[in-house]
Amino acid sequence: MTGRPPALSSRVTLASQLKVGDMLGRGGGQGAVYDLPRQEGYVYKHYYEPISGARQSFAELVDAGVRLTPVLAARRVMALWPVHVLGPGTSVEGYVMPRMPGRFRAEIHTPYGSDLQEATLDFALAPPPGRAFYPVRQLTAGERVELVGLVGHFLQSLHNHGLVYGDLSLKNMRYATDPVELLVMDMDGVHHISTPVIPAKDLANTPDWNDPHRTSELPLGFDLDRYKYALLVYRLIVANSVSQAFPEDASRIVVPHESGLDPEQRAMVEFLLHRAASTGTGGRPPISEWLTVLGPTYTA
Repeated sequence: MTGRPPALSSRVTLASQLKVGDMLGRGGGQGAVYDLPRQEGYVYKHYYEPISGARQSFAELVDAGVRLTPVLAARRVMALWPVHVLGPGTSVEGYVMPRMPGRFRAEIHTPYGSDLQEATLDFALAPPPGRAFYPVRQLTAGERVELVGLVGHFLQSLHNHGLVYGDLSLKNMRYATDPVELLVMDMDGVHHISTPVIPAKDLANTPDWNDPHRTSELPLGFDLDRYKYALLVYRLIVANSVSQAFPEDASRIVVPHESGLDPEQRAMVEFLLHRAASTGTGGRPPISEWLTVLGPTYTA
């Protein structure tokens, strides 16, 4: 994998001074992403409403991206970190980030023919019979396990540096094949564990990923990341579903033989899933335990 795109050719302070092009895709709940015709390899995310008091938190993200980009690249993981923040004073109007490389798109079969789309992790699932939309190049069970391991390496690298991801979901990540690689989107919700939470920045949560044992989705410590990662493992390796919740009786979780795991790995993944599904806040297995089962431990 390559590192960062070419260096920005100019620096600006206010979003009104940035020469933006067309909007890319559809706008999200907080903002929209725009092309930067004069900054090859970069795009601009603009917030509909400036985020007050977020300058320091975003500055920490820029620094974290500089430190962690080579660490993640060594594990075939890329993240779209903010590289330049815009806004007056302590407010943030938006930020510049790398453009998503084309290899994180996949040819998708549709009722109207094939179409090139962003390869979100929901396309990593094995398509059920009769599904109208599915990738032409489908992942094998082994590649799916490998992809789950890359998500674990991503989270472990953040946690090792005191960072919380927060809004983990299948839609916030993309994959490439041959070899399997991972791209992580929406890095603006990442924050340092010791930095006060900024609700408009840090508390986005995708539906169907809420922790049922919590009255609030505040990312206290690393526990919410650990819960959502266990749910991602369950959905990609066991349930083959974008939204299936853990069963009320955790002992009913059984890793299928065709999961891409050997018998010892299946037994250990079942054990970790049982713990994650049956314990409340503070009892979820750390990511490092998953990585001892899914791949080499990661200490960077």
